[in-house]
Amino acid sequence: MNNTKKEAGKEVLQKTYISQDQLAVIQKKASEIQYGTVTLVIQDSRIVQIDCTEKIRIV
Repeated sequence: MNNTKKEAGKEVLQKTYISQDQLAVIQKKASEIQYGTVTLVIQDSRIVQIDCTEKIRIV
């Protein structure tokens, strides 16, 4: 993943690295949720938190 960072009036492209462990957690959580979200919190181009919210549909 790429993101930009402002530095002295110019934008600097930074890469966000996702480890295999992080990717496995993201894939597992996404496959377990029928309705909901998986949100990544990124600081300094690193994933620092993975939030999962599941919604239950009542029909």
